[in-house]
Amino acid sequence: MGRRHVFRVLAIYIAVGWGFTEIVQGVVEQIRAPQAIATFVTIAFIVGFPIVLFLAWIFDVDRGGVSREPTRGKGQLLVSLAIAGLLSASYGIYRYLPRDDDPTPYVPPDDFVLAVLPFNNLSAGNELAYLGQAIAEDLLNGVAVIPDLRVKATFTSFSLQDDGHEAFAEKLGVNRLLDGTYRAMDGNLRVSARLVDTANGDVVWTRVLTDSISNIYQIEDQIAQDIASELGLTHPSSKRDTSRQVDPQVFRLYLQAREGFRNPWLDTENTMLKIQQVLDLEPNFPEALMMMGFLHTGLAWTLESRQSPWVQTGEEYTLRALEIDPDLAEAYAVLALNMALQYRWKETREYADRAIEVAGPRPLNVVYTFPYNNLGHENRSIEILMRVFDKDPLNPLATQNLISTYAELGEDEKALQWEQLANQRGIRYQRHYLISVYGRQGDMETARQLAALWGDEHSFGPEMGPHILEAFMTGRSEAFEAATDQKVAAGELPMGQAIWNFMGAGANPDKIFNWVEAAIPQGKFNQITLMAPAAARYRQDPRWLEIYTQLGLVEYWTTVELPAFCDTESIGGLCE
Repeated sequence: MGRRHVFRVLAIYIAVGWGFTEIVQGVVEQIRAPQAIATFVTIAFIVGFPIVLFLAWIFDVDRGGVSREPTRGKGQLLVSLAIAGLLSASYGIYRYLPRDDDPTPYVPPDDFVLAVLPFNNLSAGNELAYLGQAIAEDLLNGVAVIPDLRVKATFTSFSLQDDGHEAFAEKLGVNRLLDGTYRAMDGNLRVSARLVDTANGDVVWTRVLTDSISNIYQIEDQIAQDIASELGLTHPSSKRDTSRQVDPQVFRLYLQAREGFRNPWLDTENTMLKIQQVLDLEPNFPEALMMMGFLHTGLAWTLESRQSPWVQTGEEYTLRALEIDPDLAEAYAVLALNMALQYRWKETREYADRAIEVAGPRPLNVVYTFPYNNLGHENRSIEILMRVFDKDPLNPLATQNLISTYAELGEDEKALQWEQLANQRGIRYQRHYLISVYGRQGDMETARQLAALWGDEHSFGPEMGPHILEAFMTGRSEAFEAATDQKVAAGELPMGQAIWNFMGAGANPDKIFNWVEAAIPQGKFNQITLMAPAAARYRQDPRWLEIYTQLGLVEYWTTVELPAFCDTESIGGLCE
């Protein structure tokens, strides 16, 4: 074997054969030729290995070239038989080997409902560990705009990813499941996507794309368009710049920032640091600008700091994001909330409506409801929450907000129905929203438990529960008011929360409006407080109308749309 250089021949065969199959695979992907070509070449390479071993044994290689060893006899016949065997074996294996592109007909459903799962990372190392979820989320937004295709949002889909395809069909009515893999190597990214029929687990479509990591958005757009073609649907032209390229280093940092942004208030400082690292390298990265705008606006809102620099900075970041990418629907919602912080109500409504328009059929989240809540349009918020729930039924935020909104509106039956659904699906929510609901239903034991829970979660202690229940049920509790006074004196309660507590405790209107007039110049007043249903008695006071005229809300209501409470209340100079 050594004299005939068998091992060297085999090494050369493996190197050349492997390289050739990779080249063929790449060409097939680029020109979108049938995958069967690459499959045939790969099988021929595998089957050819023992043939080459046999030939290397028969023939000799020396300084004179390649010559047949005379002692072997009938070598030429054997060579011919070997080549014939190679071709016939390759075809035989190819013919009967199961293939994803095997043209087995299937009957498509009348209505396509699709869910997307995170793509699995086949790369070495963890530099792109978060890319799988990012691809899934981007693809969901990419296919959601396809007419006649319904989708389920990623929170719900990701929640069921370990339950098998049957769970998607049974729990969500999904009949197509999109998943796949990705592999990064030497600056390139290979993404393999497939559609699975949830009725039987069969793979009904596959697509493999290889390109530079900098072209990740083109890869995602192409997959979304190919899915539309596979389903016999039409993908509308994307507003996103399909020529956009991203620096791989910046993109890796962005993936880390995006992961932190999933729960931005868990470690806000670290999340903002990661986003800033992206913007330091690429100041015009629209998604990073939008996230920074959201965090600044959210901090100003949460900390009741309307006059803080966060408000202006949040507006600037968000406007820059939209200037670069006008298709960032959530950025319009963030900008609308920012306008509400500045008491710019008509712009609040303009951007809120624009957010819904740009989002189109894509999944929404609860952020889209915030501007409408600030304008007193709870009915519109409920419409958005129902849409959120339809596409993302396992998202706890949608269910929680529906429970609290119906409870505040006094629609007890609907609030309890949503609570029952939350319990059935194991969704966590804040039960203390239902104190009044259970009290009005006569279940005082549960109401007392929830009141104690409210006291504990708001730093009043469970012993304040009976007084909180008294306030919720009768509209007046001197003990709850006194406890709030003590918290304020100790500097443990923000002005906005104090006003809400005083209103809930049924404090004298003079006290309420004195606090409101003191809070407005400091940017500490949340106008939603006195728009809530529980504040109806205070809205009859003439000072209420004066304050909301001063804030500019009355002008908005009388020229654009009246608030929801005008459906049941009569306030002179407004609802008439």
